[in-house]
Amino acid sequence: MTSLDDILTPERREEIRSQVLTEVRADIAEQARPSRGRMMVGVLATAAALAVVAGIGVQVLSLLTPSSTDSSVSSLPAEPPGEAESAPGGEQEGDPQSLDQAERVVVTTGSARVEVDDVTSAVNAVVAFASDEDGRIDAQEQQSDGRAALTVRVPPDAVSRLTSRLEELGTVEDVSISRSDETATAVDLAARIRSLEVSTARLEAIMAEADSSQDLLATEKTLAERQGELESLQAQRAALEGRAELASIEITVSERPRRQAVDPGGFVGGLQGSWNALTRTAEAALTVAGALVPWSPFLLAAAGLWWWWRRSPA
Repeated sequence: MTSLDDILTPERREEIRSQVLTEVRADIAEQARPSRGRMMVGVLATAAALAVVAGIGVQVLSLLTPSSTDSSVSSLPAEPPGEAESAPGGEQEGDPQSLDQAERVVVTTGSARVEVDDVTSAVNAVVAFASDEDGRIDAQEQQSDGRAALTVRVPPDAVSRLTSRLEELGTVEDVSISRSDETATAVDLAARIRSLEVSTARLEAIMAEADSSQDLLATEKTLAERQGELESLQAQRAALEGRAELASIEITVSERPRRQAVDPGGFVGGLQGSWNALTRTAEAALTVAGALVPWSPFLLAAAGLWWWWRRSPA
């Protein structure tokens, strides 16, 4: 299809402008002289120039007007069906749902601290529970003070069962569960991803029809930027879906502190203290006796020599 820019090139426009200005200047010069014939020549020249311009305009309009057997072709790729704007009150096929119609996206997080008699056994029980509930353990750390820290991922409906299991294992000192509605974020990501998908499809079509290397390079650069944005948004949506699919619970398991005995007072306290002193003394004496047993032959020999020396005459 021949466009207006193809016919009225800059050189052609400048030529027509120069002709018109030349004729107008000649007309003005002739008007300055008291000659009726010259004035008539100027008017005719101006009319002729205007006729030339009008003829060119008619030719351009005839070229730009589509015929009954020839449809106009757009320079940009046509939009696929379903992507055009819908009528008021309608909804485009494939477009993201509105916030009210979208499925709720809720992210569940929490933390818990439990004291148990055996940390290792409790950790193994929590790992087994996550596996039974189609969950997983994202992180597990054994600390130097004997405590263990776990990041447990389970379905949201299994969170209550997880807290009940912790209560069976030991004493739950602290538990906190929170739920955040991320539906608006999910809808926004879906809309932006859909827009970038349409944009990249159009750019790919333009690249396929590019006539010059300059247009091809410019389109390729823009397409790379759009694809990078699209991949980033798709990664954000996948991460959000993963957080909504499995709740994340941070669990700290520590050993239950041992109770220290308190000595009673009064008569009972004194009797118990005296008995404890007696038992400690007996334990000390037995310890000394046990240490002297290996030396008993030497001690007996030394005692016998000393007794013989004492009984011998001077």
